Amino acid sequence: MNVSYAMKSQLPFKRFSPLTNQNLKRIFRRDEDGCLVELIFQFSKEFLHVCANENNDTIDFKVHRSHDLKGFCEETSSKNWESLIGKKFCWGWVAVNQQGFFDMVALSFGTIFPKIVLNVTGSSINIGEITFRKGT
Repeated sequence: MNVSYAMKSQLPFKRFSPLTNQNLKRIFRRDEDGCLVELIFQFSKEFLHVCANENNDTIDFKVHRSHDLKGFCEETSSKNWESLIGKKFCWGWVAVNQQGFFDMVALSFGTIFPKIVLNVTGSSINIGEITFRKGT
């Protein structure tokens, strides 16, 4: 497998560290041409900015102290997110596809198990909910 530019960059999972144990307060989204292209998760002290990189269908994310919310719509009261609001951020995972590109992250809130997955396909962020079954 070739190591992509994304793989050579800073280890992305370390970017989640500043969010540990911060409560999720609000969520914002920005759509472009009917596609979800950016999400912002506002925590107690930081913002997690997630965006679709249209050049290579990868997912980019960074943590900021502040963020300009112009052009974003608040999603906090959406049924997709309401169960996560107020919960502490616990863990973040980054997935690398077979071509060596980062195209998925998973996030956990209030538990060590991932709760949501964000995946980029077709230059759009797709949101999935993760559920676990008990082993037998």
